[in-house]
Amino acid sequence: MKTSTSIKTIFLLIFMALSTSVLLNSCKDDDPCDGVECLNGGICNDGNCACLTGYEGTNCGTETRNKFLAAYNCTNTCFPGTSYSSSSSPSAVDVSKFIITNMGNVGGLDVVAKATGGAIFAIENQTVTDNDGDSWTMSGQGSLVGNVITANITYVFNPNQNTFTCTESWVKQ
Repeated sequence: MKTSTSIKTIFLLIFMALSTSVLLNSCKDDDPCDGVECLNGGICNDGNCACLTGYEGTNCGTETRNKFLAAYNCTNTCFPGTSYSSSSSPSAVDVSKFIITNMGNVGGLDVVAKATGGAIFAIENQTVTDNDGDSWTMSGQGSLVGNVITANITYVFNPNQNTFTCTESWVKQ
């Protein structure tokens, strides 16, 4: 009789161990976002970070505009043979925006551009005043490939409404 009770006890213990193991394994959390840290307000979705506007990268740790911030040597189709220097710096107002200085080689003609994702930016329609007090309306877009930005920019000189649409090439210095 003792042997029969011992065998029953062993089977009961084995059954309880197996049941506990199955129960614990079925409760495991297989969340693909476990251990994924998304920065700057990014949200993990299926193990990947979805970044807020203005950020990119595996964990949203890179500002999209950073690739555009540099000093440039510029030329454009409106004034062939003319080259000039320009630069861009981060906007203090919006993480997706940056300031481009000396547009078209016009002193004080500084515009706000917005990194729209990947290697693309846009200059939304805006009116700016140059160092001579003249008003210009600017708009356009550009893309970065390697160290070269190719941009299509429209300049409207407001005193007489002369419009120039230029294809520009900006090479990082």
